[in-house]
Parts: sequence; C-alpha cells; structure tokens
Amino acid sequence: MNKVFKGQRELPILALLNHLWHYTMDQRFRRYTAACQRLPKHKLTPYGHQQLRSSQQWAQANTIQISSPISAIVTQNNNKVYIVDLHFRTCTCGHFQENYIPCGHAYTFIEALQTSAAQSTRPSPTPRDYIPYYFTTLGWMRTYERNLKPISLATLPPTMSSGSCNAPLTRIRKSRGRLKTARMVPGSQRKKAKARARQNCTIPPSQGSASQACRYCGNPGHNQVTCAERKMEEARMWEKYRENSQDGDIENNEGSAEDEYSAKSEDSEESEYSDESEDSNENEDSDSEDSENSEEDSDAGFVCCLIYLFTH
Repeated sequence: MNKVFKGQRELPILALLNHLWHYTMDQRFRRYTAACQRLPKHKLTPYGHQQLRSSQQWAQANTIQISSPISAIVTQNNNKVYIVDLHFRTCTCGHFQENYIPCGHAYTFIEALQTSAAQSTRPSPTPRDYIPYYFTTLGWMRTYERNLKPISLATLPPTMSSGSCNAPLTRIRKSRGRLKTARMVPGSQRKKAKARARQNCTIPPSQGSASQACRYCGNPGHNQVTCAERKMEEARMWEKYRENSQDGDIENNEGSAEDEYSAKSEDSEESEYSDESEDSNENEDSDSEDSENSEEDSDAGFVCCLIYLFTH
C-alpha cells in the first residue's frame, strides 16, 4: 500500500482522503465482480480451492484406522501417526484448526467415511462441507456486496464556518535530514559502494540496485569481509610494515653494540665491588666468632675456680 499511495502522500489531507476513499471503493467493486463471475462454476474461493487441492494430494499415500464416525488415526508413509477429530475439527498436525480447511489427514478420514457410506447407502459429508462459509464464493460475494458511495470535494465549502482548522498544539520532534519517500530495498548499495561501482563499472545492469554489493570495491556477489581486493591491499600494507621494521632493527643493532660494552663494564665493576664487600664481611664474621669463643672460655674458667673453692 505504501507504493500505491506514494504519489498521493504529498497531497493535502482532504485530497489524500478523497483518493483513499475512491481507491477502496474501486477495489471492492473489482472483487465483487470477480466473485460474481466465479459463483456459477466454483463454490470455493481461489484460496479455499487451492488449500483443498493440496490436502487431496497429501491424502493419497495415507492409511487410516477408524475409531468412530468422528475420530480416527491416520498414518503417513513415513510411519508418522496423527489423530483427527471431525467434531472439533482438529488434527495433531495443527493445520486443520489453523483455518478449518481439512488437512491431508482429515481429507483421508472424510474419504474413508464416504467409501463406507456408499457401501451401506448412508449419507456422508464431503470435504467441501467442512470448509468455513467465508472461504466459499457466496460468502466472498456477500462480503463486497455493499460498497462505498462516491463523494465529491466540489460540494464542500472552501472554508469552515468556525474559522481556519489548524494542527493540534503538540510537541512534534522533527527528524534530521529530508523525509524518506521510498522504502530501503534489501541489499541496496550505499553511497561509497555506488561511487566505487561507477568508477569500476562492473555491476551488470540486469542486477540493478537490489544486488548485494561490496562496500570496499563496489563489485556484486560478496561483501566487505570476503573481499579479495581488500585482503590483497592489507597483505601489501603488512609486507611494507615488515620491511620498515626490519630496516629499523638494523639501525638499532648498530647503536646497541656500544650499549652492550658499557653495560658489560658496569657489570664487571659491580662484581668487583661486590666481591670486596663479601670478603670484608667474611673477615668481620670470623673476628666476631673468635671473640665469642674467647669469652666463653673465660667464663668456663671462672666457674671452675668457684667450684674448687667451695669444695675444699
């Protein structure tokens, strides 16, 4: 509908409503005419006839086991089992209760009831008897039987008696940019892709704007992630980066030799200083141990003298 009224959306509000009114009136009359032409030959609408024909094709390979005149078990050729209830118009497949047109399993059940009724001379309903009224041609015709009446804007007064009619005083947030007048086509090219496509001129005219195009090179059939041209460009940039990094490493190696020599000299000086400090520490430790041993010997001699005096 958006495409149908694309040109009329720019009209004033009364002219737009007038167009919508007469367009709906014309469409209803067309459908009423089609229903009247179909009524003498076909009892069902095109949609109802198509659904019933599809159910008839699905019912050819089914087998059935009848429990009662209203319930049965239907088995498909792939051994899947479905339960049909004609009283509530349901089937475990879910299609019968979706639009109340008999599914393939219900069609098998109804045909089996017709066969048994023909042998016993009892009346039996047909698959068309289970189709709702709104899928019949008579219901289709009566839906559009009462149509809209034509009106004319020429009979309306130029201005209203109560004064001018203004828009309501509400806060309307205006969106940025120009308003869109057409829908976005899925897979349409963006601005950058269109510019590259005009330069490359590789998009065939038969595909048009609905073809999926790459945002990098503008060619159809792939996207930016799988673009071979983008991958080649990235590979060239990476190779140039590696060459530049290798040249920088060579210059750094020439300047690092002096740094290594100075570092080694500093390490040697630090090692010599550490050796001297370790030797001094060892000497101090040995002197402290000797002093402690001499003190212990003097204490032991004094104790022995006291013991000798008390005992003698």
